[in-house]
Amino acid sequence: MKFDFKNNKFINHYKEYEIVYLKDINCSNMTIIKERKHRKNDTVNHYRIIYHDKLNKLYYKIWEKEYIHNKSFTKAMLNNIYENDLILPLKSLIFDKEDICRGYITYEGISSDKEMIDIPELYEKYKINISISKWILCDPVKINIVKYNGLYTFIDYEAIYPLKLVFKNENDDIYIKITDIFIDKIKPDFYKDYLIKHWL
Repeated sequence: MKFDFKNNKFINHYKEYEIVYLKDINCSNMTIIKERKHRKNDTVNHYRIIYHDKLNKLYYKIWEKEYIHNKSFTKAMLNNIYENDLILPLKSLIFDKEDICRGYITYEGISSDKEMIDIPELYEKYKINISISKWILCDPVKINIVKYNGLYTFIDYEAIYPLKLVFKNENDDIYIKITDIFIDKIKPDFYKDYLIKHWL
């Protein structure tokens, strides 16, 4: 699979999405709703910023090219890892002039007050997706779930990795090895327990 930079689009499971360029985005009239800045003790790049375009009811999530999850997310999108129902609000991927992914744009949704375990229609779709792709999200917690067009779906997409990178420690906590110097703990507990039971 390849991104179609000539026509500024890509296909994920037969659905067409846009490609937009960072240089063409004007955030001056948008509201910053979250910014994860560089911290003194960071060993890897976690920087990202989220803008809300109230007029067009869109969210822009933008990161630096060295962002820790960028390569894995780009690979996931290239390989159709996500079923479309799991990324319903996704509108566009953002790239820079070097054709490096720098974020994505989503439509507005309604914030969820439920964890995934309380949304069986979403949880079952996600379990099937794991079974087919052998990739998992690090933290499909409720703040990363919205209701869009009447259906529950995810809004936080980039922290996705192959199951082969998951390991369990002596305390039965499980982690994804992101790099040789950085691991990410998998949560919440019901999700961790499911992965241990079925995949580890």
